[in-house]
Amino acid sequence: MKTTFLERLIEEQSQLQEKIEKLKTALASEGFVEKVGVYQFKLLSLQYNAMETYKEVLDLRIEDLKTKQ
Repeated sequence: MKTTFLERLIEEQSQLQEKIEKLKTALASEGFVEKVGVYQFKLLSLQYNAMETYKEVLDLRIEDLKTKQ
């Protein structure tokens, strides 16, 4: 079965959401800063924010494509 561009975007959105949730859980877990170090924690926090922004863009693109169907 051939998937459409919209279906691929929706799958990407779903996978990204899972990764965001896992990273959010890790960042909030007790002792995580000590485990990875302050610098890595800051980098992971930046990565989390970038992932959230990326997901927002995916959400907008998906909504736009849905309205054009």
